[in-house]
Amino acid sequence: MGQVRDKITIITSGASGIGAACAETLASEGTRAIVTDVDASHGKEAVAGIEAERMAIKP
Repeated sequence: MGQVRDKITIITSGASGIGAACAETLASEGTRAIVTDVDASHGKEAVAGIEAERMAIKP
């Protein structure tokens, strides 16, 4: 834990499945996750979910 804190990560195919899970995990570990996908609407939903979760976790 903490090995990727404050790093920038790029997740391709991050709108669903393994890509979304990786984006969520990396974001929860403290990275600035850049999520890309050909499905823009699902990508925005994935990012919104990650942002909402991070906001809830912040002290």
